[in-house]
Amino acid sequence: MADLPASSERSPDFAPDWLHRALSAARLGTWQWDVASGRVTWSPEVLSIFGITEFEGTYEAWARVVHPADLDFIKVALERALSDRERSDFQVEHRALSPSGKVVWVEARAAVQRREDGTVERLLGIVQDVTSRKELEHQLAQSQRLETVGRLAGGVAHDFNNLLTAIFGAISLAKSQSPPAAQADLQTALDAAERATALTQRLLVFSRQRASDVRLLDLNDVVENSQKMLSRVLREDIRLRVALAPQKLAVRADLAQLEQVLVNLVINAAEAMPGGGVVEVSTRSEAVAPGHERLAAGRYFVLSVRDTGVGMAAEQRQHLFEPFFTTKPHGVGLGLATSLGIVERLGGTCSIESELGAGTTINVLLPEAKPERKLTPAPSPAAQPAGKILIIEDDRAVRETTVRLLVRAGFKVAAAEDEAGALVALAGPDRIDLVVTDVIMPELSGPDLIRRLRERRPDLTALYVSGYAGEALLEHGLSQEDAFLQKPYMPNVLIGRIRELLARR
Repeated sequence: MADLPASSERSPDFAPDWLHRALSAARLGTWQWDVASGRVTWSPEVLSIFGITEFEGTYEAWARVVHPADLDFIKVALERALSDRERSDFQVEHRALSPSGKVVWVEARAAVQRREDGTVERLLGIVQDVTSRKELEHQLAQSQRLETVGRLAGGVAHDFNNLLTAIFGAISLAKSQSPPAAQADLQTALDAAERATALTQRLLVFSRQRASDVRLLDLNDVVENSQKMLSRVLREDIRLRVALAPQKLAVRADLAQLEQVLVNLVINAAEAMPGGGVVEVSTRSEAVAPGHERLAAGRYFVLSVRDTGVGMAAEQRQHLFEPFFTTKPHGVGLGLATSLGIVERLGGTCSIESELGAGTTINVLLPEAKPERKLTPAPSPAAQPAGKILIIEDDRAVRETTVRLLVRAGFKVAAAEDEAGALVALAGPDRIDLVVTDVIMPELSGPDLIRRLRERRPDLTALYVSGYAGEALLEHGLSQEDAFLQKPYMPNVLIGRIRELLARR
């Protein structure tokens, strides 16, 4: 050990005081257990870590501090350290339970001192508070689980989007060939498929694989149309109350993301009322004056979610929107942080009103959107742009339905499920003018396939389609400039995009 500074030699109390300060700052304490006498000695830092002011200095008193669920395995670890004469150390992580009920994670390490005959004389060790580290490990594990679930959700959404694409096409074909008496039933099936599409879009939002679709929305309509969905996420002992502003509240937002914000806030409110209560969702208009800390001056529309729960102290309110911060025992702490991120990207913000015992209100402020000026559409050309279409799709139902739809619309169509089939079609007698290809396929991505086809036909036009969205597409080579159509699509939308691209040639 290095020599102590000269100043410490002149002041015998300096070293202990300096050491105690260092141990306290590190949340580190020292302990000793004399096995023969059973005497346990703790430094003041150990008392502080465990949240107690007095300690009887016995093995039994120590055992009372350990969390009951961890006591058995600690005893087993101690017995091994004492009985195994080859071991000279002891290490264990466990929970401690303070008199106030607070749970603290600690790591205990010790050197095992033995007599000449091999029996244990004492254990000399340290105790370190590792609560923060354990919380971070838990949050990381939760985040990794969320990422896994998100990937699964994205894959499920992709599969459903393929199914729905085939369903939309089949219903459209059936409607064109069925008598008037069957039209109502087919329309019911079409409406159900459209509702299923909305569900897959929510899955893509959850998986962060959905491209943003910002449009003009009425905030009142969003709340009103979400009531049934909100009722499903609330327990039976919680009542939903809705109070909407009398006027239309036009905001510019992505519908699925705004619904996600609303659901997050309602779930958060419900979790704050373990004994039941009322969740009130309301809307209103509010003017923001110049000089606001986070918003530009102007008119904002407010979505408020209020609960009758336990409320929050000032310290909790300060951290509420931080990632991984949660007041719930099983919470992840991402819902409100995600919601704030969505709202801020739309030019708005979130605020909170809460007091202990008086419930909580979270306000979402979104800027007023000016009505869009309606443009007069350009007249449709008298004649459909000529051309032959090549459909490249690995899903047989989607491929066959798409071919039938385009043939019915007057196009010449070829189809392939992979690169080999596409090359055969490209070498055929009829010139291929446009390729409609899936982006993500088993052997080769759509963009890579188009690059290979353009080695033979540099002027080839491409329209990409996919049940995936967002980053998943970029990872497979799709660029922002590429023509793209999200599955599931209505047949008339696909036909319209094809005509538009052919007209540009």
